[in-house]
Amino acid sequence: MVKRFDPSYYIITVVAVLLYIPFLGQVHLFDWDEINFAECAREMIRSRDFLQVQINFLPFWEKPPLFIWMQVFSMKIFGVNEFAARFPNAVVGIITMNVLYSIGKKEFTERFAWWWVWCYAGSILPQFYFKSGIIDPSFNLFIFLSIYYNFKLEQNKLINRPAWKLATFTALFLGLAVLTKGPVAIIIFSLCWIFTRITRQGRKNIFNPELVWVAILTVFISVSWFLLIWLKDGSEQIQLFIQYQWRLLTTGDSGHGQPFWYHWVILLFGCFPASVLLFMRKKDHGGELEAQRELKNYMWVLFFVVLILFSLVKTKIVHYSSLCYFPLTFIAARTLYHMALEWRGKKLMSTICIVIGLLISFALILIPFLGTHKHLIFDYVKDSFGKSALDRNVNWEWYTYLPGIIFSSSLILTFLFIKRIQNRFITLFASSVVVVQLAQIIIVPRIELYTQGAAINFYESLKDKNVLVDAYGFKSYAHLFYSDKTKDQARLPLDSLLYGKITVPAYIVNRVDVKYDITQYKEVKEIGRKNGFIFYRRMPK
Repeated sequence: MVKRFDPSYYIITVVAVLLYIPFLGQVHLFDWDEINFAECAREMIRSRDFLQVQINFLPFWEKPPLFIWMQVFSMKIFGVNEFAARFPNAVVGIITMNVLYSIGKKEFTERFAWWWVWCYAGSILPQFYFKSGIIDPSFNLFIFLSIYYNFKLEQNKLINRPAWKLATFTALFLGLAVLTKGPVAIIIFSLCWIFTRITRQGRKNIFNPELVWVAILTVFISVSWFLLIWLKDGSEQIQLFIQYQWRLLTTGDSGHGQPFWYHWVILLFGCFPASVLLFMRKKDHGGELEAQRELKNYMWVLFFVVLILFSLVKTKIVHYSSLCYFPLTFIAARTLYHMALEWRGKKLMSTICIVIGLLISFALILIPFLGTHKHLIFDYVKDSFGKSALDRNVNWEWYTYLPGIIFSSSLILTFLFIKRIQNRFITLFASSVVVVQLAQIIIVPRIELYTQGAAINFYESLKDKNVLVDAYGFKSYAHLFYSDKTKDQARLPLDSLLYGKITVPAYIVNRVDVKYDITQYKEVKEIGRKNGFIFYRRMPK
């Protein structure tokens, strides 16, 4: 009997396209991560070296190339721009929504599958991430699929079915995860495998011959690119890559050292409203199958492995815990799916939901209010760059208040007039989708004007001109991408631009919070300053 294709996939795909593709190129790429990866892709195209990841046309050992290749392919189609840099993650978002529906339907029911898709698509941060140009959405999908296929492998072993195909898929996605972000994929997968041994079914699957095949194939896929780099340039780049990964785990790199509870708060607010459903628990399993309970255990293990691992490492960035979005929304969907049963913690969940929702609404309203009343916070901003950035004249029209007003109104009306919890969350997820889309169109572009708008406009004005451009005293990749820096221009170090021999005009960008005054070099002249950035020029003799 031939299975009919489920039309739900068409619906999910169309909705995901509408959510993730419009307005991708509306805002400049944000320093550091977005511009970093986009610049690597641009330099691959410029240099025609598609093996070596580069920054400023020098080897860049921090990340493997898979996501960069995806951006290169996109830029070959759409050109070197913001839309092309973010388009791969929009495609990943469309695939992710269909994957969630497929797994949810296969392991539970179609109703559960829709709850899972709704929980993921309707939470705040997951919507933003599929419209970004960072690595994590692709990495998260690969590592999640490797853990899911390992779960299916172990389920097949319990009933003595062959599992070599599942083992191959496990290794394939794990290897792709390594080629996307590095060995952290193997660390996460291994920790999840170890801690799932404590579950009842996990204890029956400790020794699987297929695991040997998983290990062999994973190593083969993972080291393929590293081996090519080794043959091309020797072992130095590999050593630098390993040192960088270790530094991320053991030190607060790039000024991103945060307290232990950092990711706990990020997930609570960033995955709202799905996150508040974690505070409810059911008295029994409600007739769930053994495999369904085991999948639930796997999800809890994945959630806490990622959360605790990245709470312990010294470097903490918002997207490091984004892999938790999968298990968190699964658990939220499971709660809503079984809502007809007896659950505990409804009052606590409702209270937390109202408090967090109002806080988010307040923040969305406060942003445009402070944008038009900057004098209220000016004295509280301590750093000179922040003060100068606030000098930017940004128009915050009346409609910029809409995201906060809509979110708060929907929250209040939902809890006043909708009694059934499932219907409440349908409304909250729907309002979240609307508000996030509005915020990306209305609020984010205005925030970008404060943080980096002046500098990027300056870099863009120098594009296609025979000049040298660099940034002094602060970390940035924007001058590389937005001035379209060539390999010949990259050969001159910053010192040469300041006092060495040059044959074309050199432009240097500094920030007001950088203490060192580069005008001590007599040929370097300040030509202007705007919103915390200082612009200099040095003319050739």
